[in-house]
Amino acid sequence: MAPPLRLRPTHRSRWGFAFYIHHLMPDSRKSCSRLSLKTAAPALAVLVHLVGATSAGTVWAVEPTAPPAPVTRASASTPSTASTSSTDAYVQGLIDSLSARAAEPVAISLRDAVSASVANNPGTRADRRVPEAELHGVIDAASAFEPVIGIDAGYRRSKLATADALSGVTPVDADGNPIPQDPSSQVREDDRYQADFSIRKMFRTGARVGLRWENARATSNSRFEELSPNFEPVIGVRLQQPLLRDFGAVSANTNVRIANETSRQAAADFEETLSSFVYDVISAYWNYVLADAELEVDRHAQRLAQELAVEARRRVDVGSLPPVAAQEALADAAAREEETIASEQALSVAARKLQYLVMYTERAGGMPRALVPADDHNVVVQSVDKAESLKTAVTRRAVVQSARIDLKTSMLEEKQRRTNLLPSLDLVGSYEMVGLGGVNENRMADEYDALGDSFDVLTSGDSFRYSVGVEFEVPLSNASARARHTRATIETHRQADLLRQTITDVALEVDEGAGDLTAAYKRVAAANLARELAEENLRQQQRRYEVGKVTTTDVLDFQEKLADAMATEARAITDHAKANAELRRAEGTLLDYFGIRVSFDNAPDIPWWAKF
Repeated sequence: MAPPLRLRPTHRSRWGFAFYIHHLMPDSRKSCSRLSLKTAAPALAVLVHLVGATSAGTVWAVEPTAPPAPVTRASASTPSTASTSSTDAYVQGLIDSLSARAAEPVAISLRDAVSASVANNPGTRADRRVPEAELHGVIDAASAFEPVIGIDAGYRRSKLATADALSGVTPVDADGNPIPQDPSSQVREDDRYQADFSIRKMFRTGARVGLRWENARATSNSRFEELSPNFEPVIGVRLQQPLLRDFGAVSANTNVRIANETSRQAAADFEETLSSFVYDVISAYWNYVLADAELEVDRHAQRLAQELAVEARRRVDVGSLPPVAAQEALADAAAREEETIASEQALSVAARKLQYLVMYTERAGGMPRALVPADDHNVVVQSVDKAESLKTAVTRRAVVQSARIDLKTSMLEEKQRRTNLLPSLDLVGSYEMVGLGGVNENRMADEYDALGDSFDVLTSGDSFRYSVGVEFEVPLSNASARARHTRATIETHRQADLLRQTITDVALEVDEGAGDLTAAYKRVAAANLARELAEENLRQQQRRYEVGKVTTTDVLDFQEKLADAMATEARAITDHAKANAELRRAEGTLLDYFGIRVSFDNAPDIPWWAKF
């Protein structure tokens, strides 16, 4: 048995899906009966030991936990999910896989084919990026609670002529001499340097709190300015707390919850897509087996027709048959050859489809190897409880989980819109401590002492200002909020109906899958009996032909009936294998059955600053 594989992120990140593939031991089964094409013809060995599936999330890179298995037999430890070095190299690999340089096909079990396809198929790797990206939507939504730091710095200068006698500016001439009789020459000059620091945050209660530290240095030529330069440091806090609309930060918290649900939904959608993809791989696997069986049937029929043509020609030569009998046998042999050629092409197409779905490679960037199925399908009696299958599907099926998340998201949005119907009533307040210091004519202090004085006044707490109040706002009709709430309510009802429809569709799939599995088992039994009878009838006809009691046409007719019976039995066995997988897919257990588990354990943690 191949060693287990662990799928790990290709980059070290705390945020992402952990995805593991486990090779489970085949379930113990009571084999009530075994029907195989081997009883009809050795070449009709039809495979599948169905195994199955689990949940969805993100798949990243394959890391073998044991040395690769020999290349003569594919194992889930050998495929590599490393991307090719470039698109050109990838294209060249596909070209090489179609050329004569391609290596011999690798025998692969169904379980290993599924594991390799999940790890290697580029379409699946692309799909798994979606839930990986959606994980970070939670952090994006939680950023509404992130503290924001601001730093402002600047310089402002003004030089303005003024006729105001109270400006405190004495008019001067070009040499700086006072000109009291000419007020129009008064010019006031002001300079201000500003450097501020602020931090603000929204809390889970909805309160918006801001802390600000302002620093300013100002100079002026006005004699009414007692301090020039002067320093005005200010430290203050401002609060705005919603009391009605958006109380408790409903909008921001709802956005975080919706983002989290969206991330879970992306994982569920990926699981559903992955389950369908695994079923496609299983179908391709068994379609290859069927195409190979039908080719062997056609070759067997061609050999019988050719042998009959030789025998008919011999009898024509001895005069025991008319010439037309030989011509009829030759015509049938030619028709059988045409059918064989068509079956060879059908097998080639089935092989390519399996090859490009699995994308099995033995090294990173290598070309996909041609594959040959190595499993046989054991047809056993299975009792199907449709009620239990439906209960399992409602609980496990990813498409149902996705529909439930849609409904939950709509309910969250409706709650958010309902709070917006309330008027806006906010409690607002602020408190600031103010400092002041500077240099004037009466106090010959330097600027550093003046700056220290301003901070002494600031920290003394004797110079302050504060405000408190409420802000009320409501539209006259509030039509916009009511319309949005109505739309959200309708959408919630719509999602509830869609959930019921999804469950109904799943119930139909389970019912059809159970019926198809039961019918497929009965078809296998009937086809097996029909093939055995066709073989016996052909043997009887050949004996009668040898003694001249039947014509060549009669033998050809029974040969065709045997070929049809053998092909029908092959299709019945293959359909039983696919019906088994389809029922598991409908129940939502296909991935579990194959040991594929998608975990959401490594979802990103909410940052510390968003928790309060």
